[in-house]
Amino acid sequence: MNPRRPGSDEQMFGTRQTSVWIRAMLYAIILICSLNVSPLDCDKVTARLWENVPGGNELPQMCMMRAQVWAAEHGITPRDGEYPKVNCSRHEFGARVG
Repeated sequence: MNPRRPGSDEQMFGTRQTSVWIRAMLYAIILICSLNVSPLDCDKVTARLWENVPGGNELPQMCMMRAQVWAAEHGITPRDGEYPKVNCSRHEFGARVG
């Protein structure tokens, strides 16, 4: 029997005899930051506005697309001198981790 190998969005837990495959969900947050802030430094602390996108996705592309669609539907747009940033992470933003 040939076990499946983990892909980019899968993790394996347990021993070789008792392995469990799970899919990692990605959760998105939309950040609106000033042009004075580097994109690498743009986070919840430095952003003028941030919104959690409800729900999760397994694929990074879908996480980004869903966040962009959600922002457009809810009228989240940057002002002059600002830019939007979407951050997808394996843990739900605002939720307790650990």
